[in-house]
Amino acid sequence: MLSADFFPTALTHSHPPLPNASKKLPLYDEYGNALMTLPYLIQICVQAKGYRTPELNEQIYAHYKGSQS
Repeated sequence: MLSADFFPTALTHSHPPLPNASKKLPLYDEYGNALMTLPYLIQICVQAKGYRTPELNEQIYAHYKGSQS
């Protein structure tokens, strides 16, 4: 069994802050629907333990995020 000391700290899954993290996400349109902007899409991917680049994720779980199709 490998101990926790075996793995270097570079392999931890900590992400740098999101771009424009100071903005409140998501942004909404005049009907109250969430807008799928790139920073909001990145936030959804990170929360679902996916890649920060949306194109690399095979599936993006955006259920019940307040947007309409």
